[in-house]
Amino acid sequence: MAKVDINTKMITLLGDPLKQSFAAQMQNCGYEAAGLNMIYFYTEVNNEHLADVVNGIRYMNFAGFAVTKPKSQQHSCKNSGR
Repeated sequence: MAKVDINTKMITLLGDPLKQSFAAQMQNCGYEAAGLNMIYFYTEVNNEHLADVVNGIRYMNFAGFAVTKPKSQQHSCKNSGR
């Protein structure tokens, strides 16, 4: 992993839960291969505090963020009669 310093740009994945995600591994390998001074990491946050976290990100050294809601949707197959 690259050295994190004052110039490192951060990107985080916001959501809850995130333990099943392996996005950080993939992203950080790509940043390192491209020679970018960036780091991707996880921030577990529930919907109640999401707006506060996003607002805080605006004032820090972030290049961006992604939001996921792994538990938010449950799909079911229903016979529509067609």
